[in-house]
Amino acid sequence: MAVKAISKTCRKNRNSRGITLVELIVVLVIMSILAASGIFSAVGFVKRSQLTQNDKNAETIYQAAQTALLQLEKSGSIDTWVKNKLIASGCGTAFDYDSGNPSSNEDFEKSFDPSGFSSDTDTTPNKTWHMRYVMTTYPGKDDAQSKNLKELIQPYFYDATIFNGTVTVEFDVEKAYDARKNPHYSARALSVFVSSRDKSGWSGATVPKRAISSRGNTLIGYYDGYTGFSVDTVYLPKIEDGLSIREFSYDNMTGSLSWIANLERHPVTGHAEHIYYMIELYPGKENSKRFFINEDFLFSNVTVATANKYNLINALSGKAEGDMIMIGGKSFEVHVAENDLVYVHTNEDDSVDATVTETYIEVEARVYSNRTATHDNYKAINSSTSMISVPLRVTLVHGEHDEDDNIKPDYIIYSLDISSFLDDTESEASLIVCPNDFTDASDLKSFNDRTGIVPMNKGKNTDIGPVVVPEEPEEGGEGGEGGSGEGNNGEGG
Repeated sequence: MAVKAISKTCRKNRNSRGITLVELIVVLVIMSILAASGIFSAVGFVKRSQLTQNDKNAETIYQAAQTALLQLEKSGSIDTWVKNKLIASGCGTAFDYDSGNPSSNEDFEKSFDPSGFSSDTDTTPNKTWHMRYVMTTYPGKDDAQSKNLKELIQPYFYDATIFNGTVTVEFDVEKAYDARKNPHYSARALSVFVSSRDKSGWSGATVPKRAISSRGNTLIGYYDGYTGFSVDTVYLPKIEDGLSIREFSYDNMTGSLSWIANLERHPVTGHAEHIYYMIELYPGKENSKRFFINEDFLFSNVTVATANKYNLINALSGKAEGDMIMIGGKSFEVHVAENDLVYVHTNEDDSVDATVTETYIEVEARVYSNRTATHDNYKAINSSTSMISVPLRVTLVHGEHDEDDNIKPDYIIYSLDISSFLDDTESEASLIVCPNDFTDASDLKSFNDRTGIVPMNKGKNTDIGPVVVPEEPEEGGEGGEGGSGEGNNGEGG
């Protein structure tokens, strides 16, 4: 009994002595390790979440920028925005390939041409130049670049807290010239960088590294919207603004074809518009003939080298009967005809009396002739193409009124005498007006036919026939009247 009592007492004393210091330290170390690993995991999770969110914000901002640019295009204001906002305040630069910071398409990056983009030397229609522009909005700043970028994307990105950090959008800006050699601009978003931290961020075109290994520590979000190619824009004038022919007609008493040319709904003034006329007699028949008249050197004695140095409207304006004018180094006598007209309205009390003045000169036109009509356009003309002189009347019309009683702008009528080329058959003639752009003053082979730049190189058809000489009136009676052919003004080929 005594032995058992002692044994129980010993066991009781041993169980009640507690945890030793060594054991406590071991437990604390283990707990610290577990706590530290949990904290690090939590911090890592938070950082990854922030980086993921910034990446998503970058993608959303990219979509907002693209949508904004599309709306600017639809409203017709993209050109103005690019010039006055993006180019004016953005930072234009090509990529620095040595920095190790390319996008997903290095070949596309190398297509950016800072020197070609900034130069206005080459104005070839529809040739395009590309340039990379960067716009950044900085937290707490109110500079032009920050304001312009916010104005662009804010209507399409509704979380204003995004601007508490730094946002950069890279743009591909395109410049192209239209057929009138006027520059046009367009843009599309390429990529976006986003930092949610309240900091000054990066500056200018020195954007952060794109690699995730570089952005991970700084939590900079990035979205790469590169498609690997650039869609170049072709700028065509509106159809109603293109080259056109009006009032194309044939006078069967004089054997003359007459026409008026319009460009962008304004009368062509002569020798400044870089256009040519293709005239075909008896089209589609064995006896068809085709002629080319170039406004840049219209008269027989005028060469390419002296072209574009005078304006027919200016040359003829204000001249009186018998005046002499110099065109292309040759003197021409001026003739003037006045016609008193009455413009009658529905209410005859509003009728307007007006004098329409026609001031004209008779010249020998420089016409390139193809008797077999195989040339399709001015490209086919070369130094061996036969050049003939054909009588041409150049008339300046002044004083006509429109339906609102406003005086119309002065315009030129060309009347080409084709009487020597007519057969004794009834047929038709076609006239097409096309743009051209000469680059070499000494060789016709260098002419560049810009067919297609101005849409619907418009033409007209009209009926032609043998010249009818009016009969002399018999004494005591009236003679027969010579008719005048009316053009059908249908669209020509």
